[in-house]
Amino acid sequence: MLYIFITWLILMLILLAQGIQKNSKDREGSDLKRWGEQYRKK
Repeated sequence: MLYIFITWLILMLILLAQGIQKNSKDREGSDLKRWGEQYRKK
């Protein structure tokens, strides 16, 4: 029973991570651009 719960938990974490990556791709890109601009100014 515990093994099934752990397996389910791992699967949910993987799905959650994939969802976060899909949703934040655009945001990450803009954040990297902003960070790059700030770094160049320094």
